[in-house]
Amino acid sequence: MKRDGTNHRMTAFAMGAWAVLAVAPLAPAAAVAPTGRAAPVAPPRAAPKDQIFLREAPEKPLEVEVLKETATVVEFKLGPNVQRRYNNEVLRVVFGDTPPAWREALRLLDDGKSEEALAKIEAAAGSKVRASWFEPHSLYAKALAQHALARGGKAGAAEQAEAAYLSYRQKFKDHKFYDESAVRLAELYVEQKKADKAEALVDPSARAKLRGKWPGEASFVMANVFRLKGNRLRALADFEQLLKNTNKKENPELVERTRFEIGISLIENGKAAEAVKHFQSCLAETPKGPQKPPIWAQVGLGEAFLASGQSKAALLAFVEVSVLGFENRSAQARAWYRAGECWEKLGKPDEAKKRFAHCAANYPDTEWGRLSKAKG
Repeated sequence: MKRDGTNHRMTAFAMGAWAVLAVAPLAPAAAVAPTGRAAPVAPPRAAPKDQIFLREAPEKPLEVEVLKETATVVEFKLGPNVQRRYNNEVLRVVFGDTPPAWREALRLLDDGKSEEALAKIEAAAGSKVRASWFEPHSLYAKALAQHALARGGKAGAAEQAEAAYLSYRQKFKDHKFYDESAVRLAELYVEQKKADKAEALVDPSARAKLRGKWPGEASFVMANVFRLKGNRLRALADFEQLLKNTNKKENPELVERTRFEIGISLIENGKAAEAVKHFQSCLAETPKGPQKPPIWAQVGLGEAFLASGQSKAALLAFVEVSVLGFENRSAQARAWYRAGECWEKLGKPDEAKKRFAHCAANYPDTEWGRLSKAKG
C-alpha cells in the first residue's frame, strides 16, 4: 500500500479518516463547522507547499501556517477566506492514531529505505513519542522494515522480522493491522521455505477469521504454500480460482499479481506455450491510455518466451520492462538478470556480463542482484 511521500506537515493535515481523530477550533464557544461536525479534508491536489484544500471549496487553495506541532497535535493559522467557516483563526488537528514518526517510517519504507525506516522507528520508541498508542505502530513497522531487509539478504533480518511479527500478534490482537500481519508473516515463512508455519496462518480456517481484502491475500499466499510443497498443479488451480473470485475494480493489484503467478505456474507445469498466450492476452486486455502499464504481464511474457526457447523474443520483452517499469525495482532487477541469461543463450557472454554487472550494482538488495553478483 503506497503512502503519501509529500511534506509530512501538509500530509498530516490532509490524511482525512486515516489520521485525523478530531478537529476542533481553539475558541471554546466556536462551532467547528456549520454542520457542527469536523469539516472533511481532501488530499492535496498538487498545491504549493504552504497550501491545502478543503473538500467544501476545492477550487480555492487555503493558505495556512503551522503554528505548533507535537507528536499528537498540529495547530494551523487559517487564511481569511476560511476563518468565517470555523469562526476562528486557528485550527487544531489531533492525531490520536497515527503519530508523525510512524508516518515518516512508512514513507521511508515505500521509498525502499528500510535501514532509515528502522532507525526512525527505534529513535521514536526511545523519545517523547513513546506512548501506549504508538507501541503497536512502532512494533509492526519494525517487522515490516526487517522483512524488507530480509528480502534484501541481510543476515539475521528474517529472524528479527519473525520475532517482531509474533510479538505484535501476541500483544495487539485487536489492532487494525492484525489481519494484515498474518498474511505478511505467512509471506515471510514462504520466503524462508517454512511451508507448515505459513499454512497455519492462511489455511481455510485461518482465512475465515480475516476481514476486508485479507482473505484474498491469504489465498494468494496459500497457493504459494502448495507450490513450495511441490504441488504445482494445486497451486495453479488455486491461483485460477482466486482470479475468478477477485473483483478487478476493488483489488486490481491482487488481480495483476495473480495473473502473473498463473502464467508462471503454467511454465512450472511444462506449459510454456500456453503461458505465452496467457500473458499476451493479459497485455491485450490493457486499454490504451496513461494508466500504469501492466509491468508484471510484460515480465511474465519474457519468462514464457525464455522457457519456450525463444531467447530473442524474451530479450525484447525484458528490454521493454526496463523501459516501462522504472518505478518497480523488483521487476527491473528481474528483467536485467533475465536479459543477461538471454544474451548467454544467444552466445554473447560479454553482453550478458554487462547486464549482470548492471543488476548487481543497481539492485544489490534483491534476489536478482545477488544472483547477478554470483555470476561474477
